[in-house]
Amino acid sequence: MDPVRELVNQRPWGDEVLCAASAPEALEVAPGIYMSPGTSNAYMVLTAGGRVIVNTGLGFEALTHKRNFDAVSTLPTTHILVTQGHLDHVGGVGLFREPGTRFIALANNGRCQADDARIAARRQTHSYVWFQEVIDGALEVASSNPDVVVQDAPVPDELFTEQRVVETGNVRFELLSCPGGETIDNTVIWLPTTRTAFVGNTFGPLFPHFPNFNTVRGDRYRDPLAYLETLDRVRALGAEVLITGHGLPIEGAALIRACLDRLEAAVRYVHDQTLLGINQGRDIDDIARELRLPDELYVGEGYGRVSWGARTVWESFFYESRYRPSFTQQRMVEAGWLGRKTGRGYFTYDEKGQPAANAVPSIAPELGERIIERVLAMLINEAADALNLGVASKEDIDLAMTKGVNYPKGLLAWADEKGAAHWLGVLEVLQAEYGEDRYRPSPLLRRMARNSQLFHGPAPAFR
Repeated sequence: MDPVRELVNQRPWGDEVLCAASAPEALEVAPGIYMSPGTSNAYMVLTAGGRVIVNTGLGFEALTHKRNFDAVSTLPTTHILVTQGHLDHVGGVGLFREPGTRFIALANNGRCQADDARIAARRQTHSYVWFQEVIDGALEVASSNPDVVVQDAPVPDELFTEQRVVETGNVRFELLSCPGGETIDNTVIWLPTTRTAFVGNTFGPLFPHFPNFNTVRGDRYRDPLAYLETLDRVRALGAEVLITGHGLPIEGAALIRACLDRLEAAVRYVHDQTLLGINQGRDIDDIARELRLPDELYVGEGYGRVSWGARTVWESFFYESRYRPSFTQQRMVEAGWLGRKTGRGYFTYDEKGQPAANAVPSIAPELGERIIERVLAMLINEAADALNLGVASKEDIDLAMTKGVNYPKGLLAWADEKGAAHWLGVLEVLQAEYGEDRYRPSPLLRRMARNSQLFHGPAPAFR
């Protein structure tokens, strides 16, 4: 029998996954690694120096998780690590935190939590349809434990960007930024000694099911191409144990590889077939309704669906949030401030269309440098994306900018002067500060930074 189909049939669905934490004890799922099951599982890794908690579950479930872990070990908690900033992974951080505990998360963790808070009112009412049992459980705990914070909104002690290594006791933890998963701060935690990968909801809460690139209850859309990049990175680890956010771990390198291969093939098929249909002039509604996975590419559709994936692919090309006008531009258009023809835009103009006195620029060299770097970072990001999508070669991109736009140098050559890591850092700071997808780094720029590669250097050997 097809091993992927068999695994899908064995894995829990629906209410089985959403069952609130109530297990009487933690399960040892790998040597020194314990799982306390719940709506979102919590994990404890024992080291010679203490215990490391990976994901804490929902706040109200953390009471059960902590009880189960304390029954196994009362060593101090040295670190709390999370695979994402969603409520069901960080809600119990406050309960597990001790003096000296380091809570480490990806830089976008705060933004992920902030996104949850921004849509909390809508999400709470909408989520009740899907997660009634979970919400009722939280209310019951809140009423019976008034002194306990039922849902924490924790601030990390330390943030990282691309990769962070934590060595405590005899265990090495490699925290890897993996965009394209469930959240904007999606993280994979790799234990190389035991070849164990904590992937959280990188591939969705139901594994191996087709990913949901949009969302059930409100959240940022996920990029199918970034998803494939992350899938490839996780597959390259060669994990022998894959620990997901929900359900039991997957064991066996061959089975894990088969699942990841199948997910990649299924997502790529939907991506390519959707674009083929669009380029043939077909309507997206027809594509979404008619597209089916071939039998040999079977994955479950209990979480995401092929039709939803097709719509997300369409929107990723034809409704790219990076190109959405800024709030300032939108407000100006709404106000009728359209520039010279209306007498007002960013500047005011006289009856002859000449700028008024406020058009005189200030001389501030430091500010000028910041503006240039900000604009250049976005241009370099678009150039990297054009290269990544095969729009043009790096030579043609730079030629277009020097000869066509009269730039002093090509964008990719410009990028090489300070290196991809520098421009990635600029974009990540802007994205974290403004919470805007217009600053989302290109997957290619991330890879170039990770591998210290130059666009006009030797052909990159990506890892």
